[in-house]
Amino acid sequence: MGGRGSRLLNKHINNNDNRQESSPKYIDDPESELHNDMFKKLKEINFSTRESTDNIDDIVLKRQQEQILNIGSKYKKLFKNVCKSQDIQFAVENTDGMVLGYCQTSIINGEITQRIVLDRKQLANYDKITETVERGVREKWFAPINLMFKSRDYIITHELGHSIENSIIVGRHKTDSKMSLREHWANEGQKIFNDVVKIYKEKYTNGQKDDKIFLSKYSKTNYAEWFAETFCNMELSSEPLPIAKALKEYLGRYINED
Repeated sequence: MGGRGSRLLNKHINNNDNRQESSPKYIDDPESELHNDMFKKLKEINFSTRESTDNIDDIVLKRQQEQILNIGSKYKKLFKNVCKSQDIQFAVENTDGMVLGYCQTSIINGEITQRIVLDRKQLANYDKITETVERGVREKWFAPINLMFKSRDYIITHELGHSIENSIIVGRHKTDSKMSLREHWANEGQKIFNDVVKIYKEKYTNGQKDDKIFLSKYSKTNYAEWFAETFCNMELSSEPLPIAKALKEYLGRYINED
């Protein structure tokens, strides 16, 4: 059994640099009893959505589910071929404001099981999510997006970006297992980055030097965070930047065309 974890950190924009990061913990929260239409649609594409009902209201839940359905349906082909299950938990953990959300990926017998958890405090109300994301974008900690309409979707979109990249990496390992999964994971993250940058330089710089490969401070953390941050600009901006356009072209082979 192997795995990979990625977290969307909040400490920089909250000026909490001296505090310790909290570690992700598994909480076996019962699946939501609110079987609304969105919940049922997500089940059809193999997404389980759980909520802590005392910490999230129906409006917040529905908005998050809508974004999951939007992205999950678009990449249904990728998830179906690789991922055994996607379990998304809302507001079950209080990460003390340090971690806005995280994606944990486990591989058992070559199949992915992924879990995304969104922080309880951030899902208390939309004003809190909006405030956090808008501050992060202003300080260039997060990638630029359409703030007026899309800030509430940032955290879940970032984590879904991780789940998409993780699915690509494990899917490749299933067809090319000459190296260990751990080695493969490290190599493929860099390879995806290099492939997207190659498209960017060939098609979006017009032969001129353009180094806007990193769209946020957080994207410079590692290849996984670069992917998730660039994915946010691609999905949440009406005018994605060139590197995000290159990522979209790269991901075209994995998009469901139904």
